[in-house]
Amino acid sequence: MVFQNVPAHVTSDMVVSITNKGKRSQLVKVSMASSPYFQLDCPNDVCHIVPAGMSTPVRVLFTPKENKDYSHELVCMSGSEWIVVPIRAIAARAILDFPDQLDFPVCPVKCSTQKTLLVRNVGNRAARYQLSTQSPFSVVPATGILGVGDTMQVTVGFHPLTAGDHSGSLVVGCTGEESIHINLQGKAEDVNIELNTNLVKVEKTSVNMSNHTTMFIKNNSNITAHFQWKAFPTEEHENEEKRRQCSLLQPSAKVWLEAYRKDKKMEKEKGFCENRALLLSNKYEQDKAKVQADPMLFSNDIFFIEPMEGEIGPHCLAEIKVTFKPTEPREYRCMAYCNISGRESRLPLCLRGEGQGPLVELCSDTLNLGSISVNTPHNCEVKLINQGAIDAPFTYIPSTTHVGSCFKFAPEEGIIAPGEIQTIQISFNATVVGCFEEQFQFSVAGSPTPVILTIKGRVTGPTLHFDVDELDFGDISFGFPFTKTCRLTNTSPEPLTFKLRVSDDGTQPAVSSFDQIRSDSDPSWRKGIHFVVEPREFTMNPSQGTILPQGHQDIEVTLCSNTVMEFCRKLLVDLEEIGEGVASLIMQARCFVPKLQVYPPILCIDDCRLKVPFERTLFITNNTHLPGCYGLIPQKRKEDSPVFYSSPKPCGIVQPHSTAEIPLVVKVQTLGKHRTRVRIGVFGDERNPLGIQLQSYGKLSEIYPSPRLIEFGMIPVLQPNSQSFTLFNEGFLPRGFRMEIACKPHCYVIEPREGVIPARGAVPVTVTATLDDTGVFDDAIRLFIGNSLGSTFMLQALGTGTTIVIDKPFTPELNLGYQFSLLPCIRRFKLTNGGHHFHRLFWKVECNSPAEEEGQSTSALSSPKAKDDSQSPKRPCPVFGLEPPLMDLQPGESVDMVLQGFSPVPQVVRDYVRCEAVIGTGSVMKKIIETIITCEFIDPSIEVSARQFSFRAEKKPSDVLTLHYQPLTIKNTCSLPLDLMLSLERPFHVCHANQQPLPDGQPVTVDVKQTCHLYIAFDPAYKLDFHSWKVKKVLKIEMVRGHPSVEQITLWGEVHFPNLQIQPSTLEFGCVMAGTREVRSLEMTNCSSFPVKYHWAFQTDSQANGLTYELHPLKFKPEPPKGMSIYVDHPATQWRRFKMRTVEEPATTPEESRDLAQSPGAEVPPHTREKRYIPPGLRQFRYSMDLPHKVVKAFSILPLSGVLQPGERQQVSLTFSGRLNTIAGVRALCCVEGGPTYKVELTGGGSRVSYSLSPRKIDCGLQLKAHRYFQPLALSVLLCVTPLLHIFNEIHHSTVTLENTCNVKFNWVINPSTADRHLPGVFLVNPVIGSLAPGKKQVLNFSYMPVLPGAFSRTYQLKVGDLNPESISLKGEAFFPMITVNLPWNINGSEKYEEPPKQLGIQQQYTQRNKSVVGKNTESPNTETLKSQTLMTPTLKIQAPATQTPKTLTMTTQNLKTQNQKPCLLGSGIVPDNQVQVEMVKMLMEKAALELQQKLTSHLPKNRFPDKQLCQSLLK
Repeated sequence: MVFQNVPAHVTSDMVVSITNKGKRSQLVKVSMASSPYFQLDCPNDVCHIVPAGMSTPVRVLFTPKENKDYSHELVCMSGSEWIVVPIRAIAARAILDFPDQLDFPVCPVKCSTQKTLLVRNVGNRAARYQLSTQSPFSVVPATGILGVGDTMQVTVGFHPLTAGDHSGSLVVGCTGEESIHINLQGKAEDVNIELNTNLVKVEKTSVNMSNHTTMFIKNNSNITAHFQWKAFPTEEHENEEKRRQCSLLQPSAKVWLEAYRKDKKMEKEKGFCENRALLLSNKYEQDKAKVQADPMLFSNDIFFIEPMEGEIGPHCLAEIKVTFKPTEPREYRCMAYCNISGRESRLPLCLRGEGQGPLVELCSDTLNLGSISVNTPHNCEVKLINQGAIDAPFTYIPSTTHVGSCFKFAPEEGIIAPGEIQTIQISFNATVVGCFEEQFQFSVAGSPTPVILTIKGRVTGPTLHFDVDELDFGDISFGFPFTKTCRLTNTSPEPLTFKLRVSDDGTQPAVSSFDQIRSDSDPSWRKGIHFVVEPREFTMNPSQGTILPQGHQDIEVTLCSNTVMEFCRKLLVDLEEIGEGVASLIMQARCFVPKLQVYPPILCIDDCRLKVPFERTLFITNNTHLPGCYGLIPQKRKEDSPVFYSSPKPCGIVQPHSTAEIPLVVKVQTLGKHRTRVRIGVFGDERNPLGIQLQSYGKLSEIYPSPRLIEFGMIPVLQPNSQSFTLFNEGFLPRGFRMEIACKPHCYVIEPREGVIPARGAVPVTVTATLDDTGVFDDAIRLFIGNSLGSTFMLQALGTGTTIVIDKPFTPELNLGYQFSLLPCIRRFKLTNGGHHFHRLFWKVECNSPAEEEGQSTSALSSPKAKDDSQSPKRPCPVFGLEPPLMDLQPGESVDMVLQGFSPVPQVVRDYVRCEAVIGTGSVMKKIIETIITCEFIDPSIEVSARQFSFRAEKKPSDVLTLHYQPLTIKNTCSLPLDLMLSLERPFHVCHANQQPLPDGQPVTVDVKQTCHLYIAFDPAYKLDFHSWKVKKVLKIEMVRGHPSVEQITLWGEVHFPNLQIQPSTLEFGCVMAGTREVRSLEMTNCSSFPVKYHWAFQTDSQANGLTYELHPLKFKPEPPKGMSIYVDHPATQWRRFKMRTVEEPATTPEESRDLAQSPGAEVPPHTREKRYIPPGLRQFRYSMDLPHKVVKAFSILPLSGVLQPGERQQVSLTFSGRLNTIAGVRALCCVEGGPTYKVELTGGGSRVSYSLSPRKIDCGLQLKAHRYFQPLALSVLLCVTPLLHIFNEIHHSTVTLENTCNVKFNWVINPSTADRHLPGVFLVNPVIGSLAPGKKQVLNFSYMPVLPGAFSRTYQLKVGDLNPESISLKGEAFFPMITVNLPWNINGSEKYEEPPKQLGIQQQYTQRNKSVVGKNTESPNTETLKSQTLMTPTLKIQAPATQTPKTLTMTTQNLKTQNQKPCLLGSGIVPDNQVQVEMVKMLMEKAALELQQKLTSHLPKNRFPDKQLCQSLLK
């Protein structure tokens, strides 16, 4: 129930109906809680009976006391239900009329747009409102009160920070009312604002100085943008930085505790405290507020941006200045971000600059002192230049090397001003002989790198040299002396006292094997040689002495090594009072201890009678190529020792590939079986002595075997293994015997099986065991003496391994040694089933051993190498593989197996191979073969003596070019032998050690750790053109065939001959005037490093020199007559005159005419260019012949010879004398002694000046064109239009073409005739002077204005070169435009027109002729009418009667110009004749024309031609 708008103190009621929807009557109780505002119209808590399907009303009364909302409830209860009816009373409401949705227009990012709403309270109560929204929207005002019916302005703002669509809601809440939501919609977009560049790079700037550059922000949008330069790319980064700074401002717990303690202390002492904690908190809040208020603008100590913020108008630019001020000499980089309204993301700007410290350079980085004598002072200087813009303090850093300490620099420190030069004086006093190259450093304050000066040179002293490059002892044995011989030669002019020593050699004498074998009791057999100091292993004989000048000394060098190592020592030669190590010789050797073997490993002496000496022999085998030293280590005897042994010759030397014997005497002291260890020492390998086991048996019986137990131990199956024993007969009678195997006779073989033992003798017996299966084989040997069983003794053997036999060693470890990476490693094996059972084999290769996987240890992995492998990274898959992995082998069957491995990188590989087999018909797999494959993959590597070789040869005139050699040493630094393939192109060659060329395609084999000595040969005679040349080639060394590793050595070669540079190589004199000389010069430069002697000559063969006579007619006249004369210059300087007629016979064919016209020097007029006539005899005078002597006379050279020093330049003058109509060519040769011959082509020609002029006369002529006639009304006027006539006051143009028809360039000038200077008119020529090249044309422009009507004529003089002037005439006739009428002309009353008739003397008479003319004009019916504007055009030139035809019109015009009869003047003052009118106008214009001419001539300096308006003023 809802009561609405009920006034205060007014009762209102509402009725609610209670309906019984059941099928029987119900008793309903209606009740309401007591309330002063709500009451029931019926009694409270009264039950009502409601029949089925019927309703009962209940009235509720409501009386409010004030205008507000109320609530209550009505409760209805029946026997089965409980119904609560809520009651609400709604008072007055405040309603604000906001729109349901507010849409904003598209707005640029980071810009604001607003919408203002007029909101009215349409409710019936004042509204206390609250307005709120979310970013990017805002609303103002946020709170307030709006009365009933009042209005207010609400401004909703939209300030987007990101581009795209934005939506939100405006929440409008009123006190006591429900809130309403208004949808807000807006869209933001990026506008076109950008930086003109994203990278600003400032030029290098000196330290502590500044430099700047500019960039621009372009605003291509329609908004005003505000920008700020920020230090962070986004606002999130700024907030993160602010949080970090705030966290740093937060006082630590220690500070808080200290403040608390001080407050407590002050409170305890003074009774009050300052509350420092509150002060700290306030300070923290203040600092935090400052951090939060920080705009985080760009800030940097090196880069500065101006301005930091500002505004840019629409379609404008903002200039940004970036200043760079470095503090250190290094590169600086920084990022700045432009936060600009209209763009969502900040625009990045990368700032980059490089600080430059003092820039100090040397005038030369390298100073080559050349060759300097020892102990001779030498001075030089070098300059330090400060190229920078700041002062450069420098300090010399003293050198710590021995040679560097010999240099002194002055000054050692100072300051160099910008642009200044500091000269450093250097003094050097060499005390050490040899080549040096030292680097000296000058530290410059503020510069990260010092200035480095490299000084190199060579200090020469006494010269000594050995006859060999090195002494290579090769492989030597420990303790054995080896001797090599060399020769030391003194090439100096003085005797030298020398002393030899070996670098890194000791002082204590070495022990030789010959000294060691003298005593077997020496402790060194057990403990090795003990040296107090390093042993002296090298001895020289003699070690010192004096060598006479140009003498020599043979030296023996003996090496007795007591160290197992590879030797690389230097034999140094020290000279008294000169220096140490003046000469040296490399000595190389490799010391080894040969591996000796002792045989037998077990020495059995059975049935030894007590204390009876038995002698046996031990064998020492040496399978190496070096001798060895051995010695029996004496026995340490004790009283209870069961066996004594010794040797009469315990020590000795075993030679290579031989065997030595050690006699051994054994005495058994006690009964029974004894085992004694006998040790044999090897000199140099005391840690690994050789040893055997001595087995003996002491007894007293007569016939007995020795030993009684024959133990084979663990022996491989299918492999025979033998053991020996001896049958002894101690009796005095010979005894027969027989032996047999008790159980498995097929596994054991006895030799001999039977025989006779002599009295007190012995018979050796051998038992060979060949086991056919694995397991224990125990058996017995039955010994029969005679026919009775004498004794039985046991055989024991244990079969191990498998019956699968591999033809090559495979187990327990297969060491493949070193293999090259990137090349396959392949091994092939054959497997045979040698047993009696079927085998199915399963092969598996793994990276890790099974023991490692199971966490167990095996003996195979207990070695140090295995430990190293276990520590290396595990490989994902094995390197090696076996094919096939599955095999079925029947007894006696064989199969091939391939083991293959490949590694792309160098590494040590240890793979584990396991073979499991199913034997026979069983199903259990049994491990039968297990092996370790060890291999080290390596890259081929070599060590070369140099990576670059340079050859230089200087060929002087007296030198002979020979091959140049430089040694090349190639050392094999890998662990496998190499077959080197060396490829090299000419002019270089690879040679053997004997300097013989290495055959193409032949490899050079270099063993492991061995060195190959070769030579690089350079052939300077490869090019024999005597020109200096340089070449660069690459020596490619392919180390292993198929392997990509290739070493390269760069080879440079240069050969210098005496050479010149001559510029230019071709000298063209062109065509000169006949009889004149032309001088040209060329420059010669000595580009060699030694003086060059040269001389000039002319090549005398006919192909190089030639003299050509070019003979043509001099000129053609414009209009040649029937007969014309041509003068020809004959080579013999004779003149002849030829006569030709143009009609009778042609002189040449058209083809010949065309050829002649195209040749230089020929002049053909335009009207004769297609058809020319030359007499037949003229062709013989145009020819070319070889005249070397005449050509040489035409050219001359100065100087003809001389000597040029290196780098010197010289000018050479060449003179050409021109002869008439000749073309000369010669080849000048510059011959260099010992060098090439340079060719310079010289060409020149001589000719006479000739030209053509077309036309020579300019005839302006007189031409008339169209005419029109008309008769307006009764007045007949005749007009004649003649546009081609020369009007007296207009500028006219004509042209004359001047062509150079000779081969010589000439000058020309044109001048007007002096007699025409005072004639009226303006006549100009352009140009008036110039020069004309051969074959070129010049157009002469004639511009003229006659000024006065009538005939005119002018003459010009054209002078070409030294020829006589030629005249050019300009003729013509000028007219003036006018209109005349055929009516009488009244001139009375005009003084201007009255005077001319008097001067003309015109009589006053009227002729009948004029009458008839007027009558015809008035009576003619056929006249042509012209338009009115035609009467005023200035093109109307001459008048004539309308009745005349064009033909008669021309005649009339001629009469107007030529008739001389005087016209008559009527007494009334009327002029009746047209000619009179014309003459009168001429006289009137003459005076004005002369005045105008003066004006025109005054305008000429400014304007080349008269102004048109000025010319037209003559018509007025």
